[in-house]
Order: sequence, then structure tokens, then C-alpha cells
Amino acid sequence: MKILAWSVALVVVLVTIVFAVNNRAPSKLDFWPLFEITLPLYGLVLLGLLFGFLIGVSASWLAGGKWRRLARVRKRELELRTREVAELKKPGEQPAIEAEHARKPAPSGPNL
Repeated sequence: MKILAWSVALVVVLVTIVFAVNNRAPSKLDFWPLFEITLPLYGLVLLGLLFGFLIGVSASWLAGGKWRRLARVRKRELELRTREVAELKKPGEQPAIEAEHARKPAPSGPNL
């Protein structure tokens, strides 16, 4: 699977390099009231791809908030339970459930 991923990445890099070499003509991007950018065409395309990537990462991070919160809650619960188990395993202390069973007489055979 890693070979496939690296192969696809290599193809994308090569296509990007060929695109950048063949599209060096300056292009103007005008945001009329604010500013104007003049870059090579490949620069504008790569800038657009970067902008899209950042939007996608942000959306993904926001969508994962529910799962990160759930993981934090479960981690706290696990730490609490681990502490409880460690306290119950301390030597010299008998848990309340075992002490209650020790006081009850063992059941005898069937009553006829």
C-alpha cells in the first residue's frame, strides 16, 4: 500500500513540476477595492490549491471536535476507574463486596 501511495505522490509532483515549468507567464489576480496580485500562472494555481487545502483541513478539524471531546471524557473515566481498581487492590484491605460474601454462610445441600 505504501508503494502505491508513494507512486501516486510521485506522479502528482512530476505533473506539478511540468505544469510550473510550462506556465511561467505572469497573470494578474485583481481584488478590486483591496489589492492586486501579479504572479506566474502556476503560482496562482498553487496558491488556490493551498487555499483549498487549508479550508479542507479546517473543516475536518471542526468536524472532529465531537470525537476529540468524547475521547477526553473517556480518558478521564478510564483514569478514574484505574485509580479505583488500584485502591481496591491495596493489600490489607478487603473490598466491601467480598467482606459481605464472607459473612454469609455457604449454602448447604437441597432442602427436601
